[in-house]
Amino acid sequence: MSKKSCMSNLDHDVEIIKVTPTAAKGYIDGTFDRNRPIVKDAVTHYRKQMEKGAFLNATPIILALIETTNKLVLVDGQHRLSAVVQWKKPMKFTLMTYYLENEEQLAELYATIDVGRSRNLSDNVRAQGFQQESGLNQIESTRFVSSINWAETKKPAFQAKTSAAGSYADQISKGREWLHIGQEYFRITRAAKGTMKVISRRKTLVACGLITIKAQPNKAAEFWHGVFTLDNIPADDPRNKLHHKLMEIGAQGHQSRGVSKHQVMTSVGLAKIVCTCWNAFISNRKLHVVKPIKTIVFNRCKWREEK
Repeated sequence: MSKKSCMSNLDHDVEIIKVTPTAAKGYIDGTFDRNRPIVKDAVTHYRKQMEKGAFLNATPIILALIETTNKLVLVDGQHRLSAVVQWKKPMKFTLMTYYLENEEQLAELYATIDVGRSRNLSDNVRAQGFQQESGLNQIESTRFVSSINWAETKKPAFQAKTSAAGSYADQISKGREWLHIGQEYFRITRAAKGTMKVISRRKTLVACGLITIKAQPNKAAEFWHGVFTLDNIPADDPRNKLHHKLMEIGAQGHQSRGVSKHQVMTSVGLAKIVCTCWNAFISNRKLHVVKPIKTIVFNRCKWREEK
């Protein structure tokens, strides 16, 4: 039986109760430890709606009782319950309590529900413990998982929509398949400083890193370390050219208000620049001017854009 079918058949109870501020605080104290941080603006919004009598409480508060630990965990509803605490008055809610066997089911339940404030990939990476599993921080682990689709999809190259990558659970599962490659890329980025550190996490660069490291791990490590650090890299070295191009793009990002849409670097445009520099590097060619190739082909990586 698949996990999804297990989730749909979970035993649960539904009841409507009046939740006092004290009870709300008790539920919040039992929040799933991998839940997203509370957003103060959302709590304030809900509290103001409650004060006006305009709050619609049709969406249930979701709890989970874990049999192995007898622990009651708040899975969804922390913002609404926080608003009750802030308002200091009771509010009626529908409570849905699921009965789970273990913590693994709890993570799967969290990834499955889609109520309240919409959950994103970062929320699910946290919920499934992928950050701890990967050894990457929250930003790195989320960006890594989101970039895999671009590393695998050749049509359209570096434009594939996130929806095409499957569910968040599917994307995280794919992250486990690519894990050692992603870990190597972010190991290299740790040598980057300041603006380059931020740029190194751009989805396009991460995807390019995955493509090159998967095919040519040693040469890719040499390439990306040189790009990010510019450590004793000659002016005509492709890594030098890419470093300065990335810094130029980063500067445009900081001045985005004065940049026209025609000057903004697209993901495809950036991938072509990276690819041009990679191909020169892997072929031991000097590069005086970066002229982006028309078709994205990463030499010696068995990766070619499909039109």
